[in-house]
Amino acid sequence: MITGTQIRMARAALKLGVRELATHACMSPATISRIESGAPANASTLQALELTLKNLGVYCNIDDTGDIAVYLSYSSMENGEKWIVSNIIEKRRKQKKDENNAIRERIKSRHDENKEKIIVQDK
Repeated sequence: MITGTQIRMARAALKLGVRELATHACMSPATISRIESGAPANASTLQALELTLKNLGVYCNIDDTGDIAVYLSYSSMENGEKWIVSNIIEKRRKQKKDENNAIRERIKSRHDENKEKIIVQDK
């Protein structure tokens, strides 16, 4: 079930005010404000908010350790944000490729060292 903190985080990611989210969710802004401040809410209200946010491109999750997360889908981002995210992804791919190449080099180096030891022992 979605939390008030996640709703606030989702609104921030979407750059929506309380009134705008309330309009999308067909509920009062006061209801959203109360939930965000930690007041209890009906399960059906929370489900409606979660579905509304999902339709707007935001996915909320709580993992097994209790950490909460809010994910903004790529399609919901503005062009500037997409450019930033694309650059970050490209940097991570390059970093991963460099790490993999370094691991391959270490493995090859160890393999070559072992080959030399075998050759020396054979003589």
